[in-house]
Amino acid sequence: MSADRVIEGITQDDVLHIIPIILLAAASDMQTVEHCLTNGADDYLVRPYSPTLLKAQIREFQEIRKRRAKERPDFVYGKFADRIAEKGWFGQKTGRG
Repeated sequence: MSADRVIEGITQDDVLHIIPIILLAAASDMQTVEHCLTNGADDYLVRPYSPTLLKAQIREFQEIRKRRAKERPDFVYGKFADRIAEKGWFGQKTGRG
């Protein structure tokens, strides 16, 4: 599945739109990075990436999610897994290895 489809699927979904999008990819040309960030990705890490940096960014996005949850206490985060399963994103390969 292309990065564009994942970004679009998350950002345009009424449940999933608050999920931070961190792309881990081999493409490092600035045009691709700018395209993904402009279209809704929160971050873009080029492989090989730093596990330490990835962990730090995940922690930061978790804090953002906690703040958003306080803003929307009625929101049920359990809906995420159901919605992702509906979209068929579990177990899909990108075709790149």
